[in-house]
Amino acid sequence: MKREGEFRSRILSGAFWSVIGKIAGNFLGLFSTFALVRLLTPVMLGQYYLSLSVATFIGTICQFGLGRTGLRFIAQYNAVGKELRSARILLDTLVVLLVIEIAFGVVYYFGLSKAVSEMFDEEVLHSFAFGIMVWGGLRGALGATALLFRGYGSFREGVLMDPTGIIKTTIFLLGIGLIWLYGNGVTYPRVLLLTILSLLVPLSISLYKLLKKVHPSAYRYPSQFMMVARVAWSVFLVGLIEFSFRQMDVWIIGYFLDSIEIAKYKTGVVLGDIVFPLMGLLTGVISPFIVESWRLGQKNKLRQLLGVAAFVYTMPCLVLFVVLILWGGEIVETVFGSDYRESASIAVVRSGFQFISSLAGFAVPFLVMIGKQSHVLIVYSIAIIPSAFVLVYGVNWAGIGGAVFAGGLSNSIILIVLSIWTGRLVGVRTFPAITRLSIKSVMKNRI
Repeated sequence: MKREGEFRSRILSGAFWSVIGKIAGNFLGLFSTFALVRLLTPVMLGQYYLSLSVATFIGTICQFGLGRTGLRFIAQYNAVGKELRSARILLDTLVVLLVIEIAFGVVYYFGLSKAVSEMFDEEVLHSFAFGIMVWGGLRGALGATALLFRGYGSFREGVLMDPTGIIKTTIFLLGIGLIWLYGNGVTYPRVLLLTILSLLVPLSISLYKLLKKVHPSAYRYPSQFMMVARVAWSVFLVGLIEFSFRQMDVWIIGYFLDSIEIAKYKTGVVLGDIVFPLMGLLTGVISPFIVESWRLGQKNKLRQLLGVAAFVYTMPCLVLFVVLILWGGEIVETVFGSDYRESASIAVVRSGFQFISSLAGFAVPFLVMIGKQSHVLIVYSIAIIPSAFVLVYGVNWAGIGGAVFAGGLSNSIILIVLSIWTGRLVGVRTFPAITRLSIKSVMKNRI
């Protein structure tokens, strides 16, 4: 009974900090988008979004699956009272992270940046190769450390240190404000520099705080380096292919269309995905408890956790979809300007597919957390080539409108397949069944 009460209080604490952080982060992120749309030309904004996609890809590679791997092992060993082994996992995770950062940074700067710029016909990507490389590396490192905090149950730190979170976005907005206030002009190089500086502060704080959690005797504990690297490799492949699906639309649009179309497309996607960070919220709060429940064989608790995640995620998606159908055009024109009117239809279609796939959205992090990442890898590997063909056809058929429809359809089908697979693992057939179970358990206050 004592453990049940502790379990409940930890979920409530994590949920509180994550909700506060995501609400603030969403608000600041939307304001950042509004500021960039107003202060950059459509061409520069398209270049920024393309650079952001490349930097995030670099960050995914540099993170190397270490965030999810570390979270999984730290939560698992803390659950059974092996704190020293947990601390040693943290140390080895940070070492592997540093090695990957340096190695890929060198490879990208000297070998890949020119090829990337030629692929998208954007010399700006090669001109600022070093900045994009640093940006991506810092983003990956910060994302990994934010997840490690959550493995320790330190949800407040995990929220604050998130690469799209409060500290980073606040620093970025202050810098934009100062440039605008003193009339120096908001340009692409200055935005790139601000992005790098805004990531440095939370990363420094997170590394300092994480190392403080390590008891001195953990340094003498046998190294877990090879175990971390071996598991991280398979988790990394899942993360890389999952990211490729999320960013494939930007890359294909960047290849076939110009920067202005990218700007319109991404502006619509930002609005259509405004509730998507709730998925990160749920992942951050519930993942450590999923590991504990799975480890301790508490399948009923596991079903309730997944059900609450599915239920909470679905409702905001539905509300956003209805709001955008009714007032999407007016919202886009008022907030972003008449040049981006086309983005309203993109936002409607995007939010519609988010609603369709919302019940299945927790399948991927769940499977990774319990060590079943091979399931995800198999499904995505089979689907990636057909999805790419569908996206190319969509862009050639109807431009950015075709891209958002084709991308949403492919992603929804994949997530639904994974959700059915996940449902079988926890003893129910589909995620809607889990949702019905979760509503009953929430009403009875059993979680």
